[in-house]
Amino acid sequence: MFIQIATRLPSEYVYGFGETEHANFRQDMNWKTWGMFARDQPPEYQKNVYGVHPFYMGLEKDGNAHGVLLLNSNGMEVKFQPTPALTYRTVGGILDFYMVLGPTPEQVVQEYTALIGRPVMPPYWGLGFQLCRYGYESDAEISDLYNKMKAANIPYDIQYADIDYMERRIDFTLSPRFAGLPTLIDRMKKDGMRFIIILDPAISGNEEYYPAYERGLADNVFIRWPNNGDIVWGKVWPYYPNVTVVNTSLSFEQQVELYAADVAFPDFFRNSTAQWWKTEIQEFHTNPRQPNTSIKFDGLWI
Repeated sequence: MFIQIATRLPSEYVYGFGETEHANFRQDMNWKTWGMFARDQPPEYQKNVYGVHPFYMGLEKDGNAHGVLLLNSNGMEVKFQPTPALTYRTVGGILDFYMVLGPTPEQVVQEYTALIGRPVMPPYWGLGFQLCRYGYESDAEISDLYNKMKAANIPYDIQYADIDYMERRIDFTLSPRFAGLPTLIDRMKKDGMRFIIILDPAISGNEEYYPAYERGLADNVFIRWPNNGDIVWGKVWPYYPNVTVVNTSLSFEQQVELYAADVAFPDFFRNSTAQWWKTEIQEFHTNPRQPNTSIKFDGLWI
């Protein structure tokens, strides 16, 4: 079962429907189908990656432009046809369309961002040269990298740490392999550097005691099923408590099945969730119980 609606277009000049990797900004109208369903897909050609933006801008034959947003969070696809036309198919929700009249392309973008919310102005340092990757083995590796970058006079303003720094990929924890990270960050910041860490808002529910989960449970911050009120459990990055070695020759799906803990997802539509999330972040930055483990990050990669 799905909902379908089709529309003719004034021209073949159509742009939008992210986030997907395209060869060109202009859409291919030759019966091309794009799926939209965010699932933490790494960048790959023709795959829907981290976000869904069911919005397009179309140019008209007189040079004017318009935009159309389908406000629907369900999985969907759009099929382009050489007529020119496009067809929407969505597995649920409602057909809630917003028309952005422009008439110039610049005005379409301005009006669209006024509708959905404009991007936050980044800090000035956020425009600097940044280095980020997954797979650092320890804080010593990052320290060695930092020293070599500086020695080679390579422009370098911001360093990242991916989920490698966490204990079994669990938010607000620090792996023994990265016990020296707080000291390293302090040294880099004294040299004028900035440091960004990742947080994945998927909270493990399999720990014997995990403050972020316990406090979230007490504040009722996790997404629950509407029919019975149970927590909606999933699997993503955190490992089970007994996982110490991972067979990396297995596929990602096999690794998730064998090693991934059950996680709860914060419901950010609740005011209590925002306060809980803020508190967890603040205490990770400035730990009131173990100050020497405080991670003095400058920004978050979420």
